[in-house]
Amino acid sequence: MQVERQNITPAYPRVFAAEQSYDVRELIRIVRRRKSIVIGTVTLILALAVFFLSQITPTYRAEALVMVENRKANIADLREVLSDVSANQETTRNEIEVIRSRTVARKVIEQLGLTEREEFKPSRSPSSLVMAWKAAARLGQGDGSAAAIDGSAQAAEASRALNLDEVVDAFLQHLDVRPTKASRVISVRFGSHDPELAAEVANAVVNAYTNRFIETKIAMAGKAAGWLNGQVNALREAVARSEKAVEAFRTQSGLLRGSQVTLISEEISEINRRLAAASADRAQATATLNEVRALQRANNIEAAQAIMESPVVQQLRIQEAAVLREFAELKIELGERHPKVINKKSELENLRTKIDAEMERVLKSYVTAVSVTTAREESLERELSRLKAKQALANSHEIELRELEREAEANRKLLENFLTRLKETTPQLDTEMQIPGATVLSPAAVPLHSLPDKRIVLTVSTVISLLLGFGLALMAERLDYGFRNAEQVTEATGLPVLAHLPTSRGGSGGPDAAILDSQPSLFLEGIRSTYIQLALRSKRPAIRSLLVTSSMPKEGKTTLAIGLTRTRATAGHRALLIDADLRRPSVHIRLKLEREPGLVDLLVGDASLEQVLQRDEPTGAFVIASGSTARDPSDLLGSKAFKTFLDQACEAFDLVVLDSSPLMSVSDACNLAPLAEETVFVIQWGKTGREVVKLALEKLTETEGVPRGVVLSRVDTAKIRLYGYGDAAYYDRTVREYYTRGSA
Repeated sequence: MQVERQNITPAYPRVFAAEQSYDVRELIRIVRRRKSIVIGTVTLILALAVFFLSQITPTYRAEALVMVENRKANIADLREVLSDVSANQETTRNEIEVIRSRTVARKVIEQLGLTEREEFKPSRSPSSLVMAWKAAARLGQGDGSAAAIDGSAQAAEASRALNLDEVVDAFLQHLDVRPTKASRVISVRFGSHDPELAAEVANAVVNAYTNRFIETKIAMAGKAAGWLNGQVNALREAVARSEKAVEAFRTQSGLLRGSQVTLISEEISEINRRLAAASADRAQATATLNEVRALQRANNIEAAQAIMESPVVQQLRIQEAAVLREFAELKIELGERHPKVINKKSELENLRTKIDAEMERVLKSYVTAVSVTTAREESLERELSRLKAKQALANSHEIELRELEREAEANRKLLENFLTRLKETTPQLDTEMQIPGATVLSPAAVPLHSLPDKRIVLTVSTVISLLLGFGLALMAERLDYGFRNAEQVTEATGLPVLAHLPTSRGGSGGPDAAILDSQPSLFLEGIRSTYIQLALRSKRPAIRSLLVTSSMPKEGKTTLAIGLTRTRATAGHRALLIDADLRRPSVHIRLKLEREPGLVDLLVGDASLEQVLQRDEPTGAFVIASGSTARDPSDLLGSKAFKTFLDQACEAFDLVVLDSSPLMSVSDACNLAPLAEETVFVIQWGKTGREVVKLALEKLTETEGVPRGVVLSRVDTAKIRLYGYGDAAYYDRTVREYYTRGSA
């Protein structure tokens, strides 16, 4: 039987991972579907937050604000030396490190007696004690009781120093110093279990920091004054040396304020002018000579204006014209052979010879002119080069002289500047000493709330856990690559969904037994709807052969094949089910029939059609099991014998249903698709990946076996209602009331 293929162009492949947009209702449904993720995330994070709060001791943090003065420092000005450096970002970072220094920390610790506070007492490990005693032993080695007493005192001192260092480490761990945004204000925070101690320590730190400026300024003032005096003395010596060097160089080079340099410049200017004129003369003579020679080579030298301007040539031309006129008149009057005509002709030739000679002389004069102008130009160029060399030497001497003069002038100005600054600054030294480099803007107050605030921690933890739970729910939703509704299937594959098959609860017999139940159910109606939709979409009067396949195993294709065969048989039609899954057959197990003889035995000729036909007793449907194990199932299903058998079966039965192997496992279904009139593709609801379906359909399309539609199998009726798709209407309560037996 030749199967006529309909012109069906599938819409796949399409974009299977298209971007999704969610509205509020869809987000609510996602949370309902993934509520276990949200609840688990919130519970876990809140439990961790409660555990964290139970393990920590409340800490009170006091804050004081100090502003660094904005003054620029200049070491040449004692007022600015005693001020702070520019309070830019780098300076602010430097001041923060000063506040966090161990020197400031030791002063505060000793001032407030923090070494006796339990909060700062270090845990003295045996190793630290051993280190203290070893240090004392190295310092107090000796003989006698005096050495022993001295060693004990040194050991106590070493232990005290070690104890203070550990207290400083603990103190710095409680101290937090940071800059405020876009300002010169520094925040000094100190944390303690005692709120009053926290405020007291923060204020003590900023006071120690501001007092440090005056001490630093006094030390810097002494150093700066000594440095300035040394610089003044050094500059005086430098000025004397530089002025002596200027006079010595001027005497040695013989420069008198640039008079020689000016003369050379004038000579160079005059030579340049004369050289320009000589170059012009040489160019003019060369051009004239080239023009005359060109006309001479063209035998048209008379056209040369330079030749014809010669007075001798002009006079000879006038004589030539007169003789030529007389020669013409005599020739007409006396004839060519008359002696007077011959003499006049000879006279004319002599004149022309003189003209040629004169032209040659003029030409030679132009050659001579070119040579003379060229020689003059070269002479001037040599003179110019000599003067330039002389100018360069004079310039180098002048440069050295100016450099020495600039150095002497710079030393004099620098000396004057230092002396002026020193005189202006000294009277104000005592006043500047008392100006601090930083100002306390806000002293620390006793904090009222501890850190961390349990209410804030629990609130933030709840918000974060909810957001994280929602994010994980959305992520789980986006990672769900299974098909959940008919719209997704059609959009991804271009194929319509023929029916939905819910997960059947047919008792011990499973879905196969549910088909035999006399009571209507959603599962049974799904089987019937599959055939009805096929018949409506098919352009044939009746479907004689039908292939049922899927992409992966255990998607429900065998259940659908059995259901279609049984429902058609119970409707009074001669229906035949062929188990074409020759690798992992299951029809004979599901229907409790014999596997052999079967399809393989029929195709290889070991059994006849009557021998392989078996009867499904509950429905009267005919079944052909897979039969014996085949060596090459693909070749067997693609053989001519199978085509002949299928044609005969279609003639003998009203409907032949082929249960094939999955497409992603083997290619047997690709051999069967072109032979069957219609093909149904089964997709397991919510499980089969979209890319897997795409690859399977592409394999099937390569054989021109385009499926007529898709059946969604094993639909979870409880979960599908949470998705809010139109498909959920099939499992609404009002629809289920039409059936005396439903499915969950």
